[in-house]
Amino acid sequence: MIGTGKTSRRAVLAGAAGLIATRTARAQNFPSSRVSLVVPFPPGASTDTTMRVIADKLSQMWGQPVLVDNKGGGNGIIAAEAVKNAKPDGYTLLATSSMTHAGNPVLYDKLPYDPIADFEPITRMSLVPMAVLVTKKLGV
Repeated sequence: MIGTGKTSRRAVLAGAAGLIATRTARAQNFPSSRVSLVVPFPPGASTDTTMRVIADKLSQMWGQPVLVDNKGGGNGIIAAEAVKNAKPDGYTLLATSSMTHAGNPVLYDKLPYDPIADFEPITRMSLVPMAVLVTKKLGV
C-alpha cells in the first residue's frame, strides 16, 4: 500500500518486485492483457506519481500496459468500491494508503466494502513516516 508523502525510489521499486513475484507465482501467464492500477488520489499527488513509476516498470517487465486510474475523493472510498466491484481476476489493483482499510472503518459507521473480506493484500509498496507538529506556544 502506498501512503502520502515522499517515498524513496528503492522502496517503491522493491514493492513492485514483490508484486511481480507474487503474481508470477500464482499464474504463469499473468498478465495477458491490460492491468488497471486504481489510485484513490488525484493526479499529481505523491501516490499518483509513485504509481506511475511503478506502472511504467511493470508495463516494461510484463509486456502489457499497466494504466493508472485516478479515482480521488471520498477519503478513498470511491476507489476502494470501484476495485471491489471489478471483476475478481487480478487485472484491477488498488494502490492506496492504510486509510481505506484501517482508518475508514473507524471513521465511518457503514462502508460500501469490507476491508478484509473484499480485498487480498499483495505487498506493501512503501513506508512513509508521518509526524504531528504544533506550535511551541501550545505547551505540550
